[in-house]
Amino acid sequence: LAIGAACASVPPAPAANATPAFADFPVPDIPASLRTAPADRDQHANAWRKLQARDLKGAARDYTDLLRRSPGFYPADAGLGFVSLADRDFKSAITHFRAALARDNRYLPAWRGLVEAELGAGDDDEAIAALERLLALDGSRESDRNRLELLRLKQVQALIADPDEAVTD
Repeated sequence: LAIGAACASVPPAPAANATPAFADFPVPDIPASLRTAPADRDQHANAWRKLQARDLKGAARDYTDLLRRSPGFYPADAGLGFVSLADRDFKSAITHFRAALARDNRYLPAWRGLVEAELGAGDDDEAIAALERLLALDGSRESDRNRLELLRLKQVQALIADPDEAVTD
């Protein structure tokens, strides 16, 4: 009975074919240049499945354990950024994405996550800077260019609405 009660508190592993809860999040892939153990790859994949199944605590725990074991495994930092983004903790998400980018300044999933986190935090200037860097690395998505243009337009509209703000900046 005690064993059954203990097992009942552990959520089942999410199904690999379940509809992702955060389908718009880019998968923080593991670059070929990043050497990592198969167990780390498996834990990373499992943490991502947990995130997509809305098990934010489980995903955070797996990513944190992975970083504790392999501190240089920056896709786990990006994964934690997406967990924080899913939890609407934008400041924490920014910290995690920047930690991943400190290890690999060309890591696209972290740049994409950083854009979302900066927008969520209400910092359009930082979101624009991140989008500009993202486009410099990968200009293949028209949606990124359109988003950048819209954010710049929003800045111009804000300046028109409050010209005194432009003088103090």
